[in-house]
Amino acid sequence: MKIDSSNLEFSKKDLDRGIIIPDKLSSELSEDIGFHIGDGYMKRRKDNYGLHYDFVYSGKHPEDLDYFKNVLIPRKENLFNLKRMIIKNPKPNEIFLRFHSKVLFLFYRDILVVKEYTKTDIKIPEWVFQSLDFQKSFLRGMMDSDGYFKTVKKNYPIIDFHLQSKNLIKGMGRILDNLNISFSSYKREQYDKRTNKVYVKFIVQISGRKNIPIWKDEIGFKNSKHIGRYNRWILGPG
Repeated sequence: MKIDSSNLEFSKKDLDRGIIIPDKLSSELSEDIGFHIGDGYMKRRKDNYGLHYDFVYSGKHPEDLDYFKNVLIPRKENLFNLKRMIIKNPKPNEIFLRFHSKVLFLFYRDILVVKEYTKTDIKIPEWVFQSLDFQKSFLRGMMDSDGYFKTVKKNYPIIDFHLQSKNLIKGMGRILDNLNISFSSYKREQYDKRTNKVYVKFIVQISGRKNIPIWKDEIGFKNSKHIGRYNRWILGPG
């Protein structure tokens, strides 16, 4: 599907940096949106210097560093010609990638239909459901940013997602149904005595020795931390 970006407004800084907008929807773009929705955010804010259009992605150090350097940054450069992005390491166990762009904010919001910063009501954009490749790529991006691969008793494998949006969980379930991947989903409420509040998480879980290889074959991973854990599971304990 072609993208009409003729009404998008580039800031002077966007033009100076040579930022581009893709001319069509793609699996690479769908994967990028999956990663963004999983563990990134965009926000428009105003201060004494004017309007700012922020994009922020966070990860754990050192386990997400390889992904940020060798997958996320090259993908942003390939899609949008974003260059000279710097990974920051403000704390020993954290990394951040931050950039600013008006035209990309408008592109994500108005064309890709990605909501501005809020995790409680975000959902999968409808265009992702146009093809199975888009759907697979979206889930791969989600997994690489906000998914977990673990093993429990007797080396039993589990992939799960802990999210704040019920609509996002429903959309993920729709994709998993389309791919014939079995899953379970449920809501968990947890009281935090420090804040005296109840927090709600919506969880999707894919598990089992037959089911996890189907995920690997149909969707896969690009984050080396997941690849390593999967390979260790395949080899078994010992």
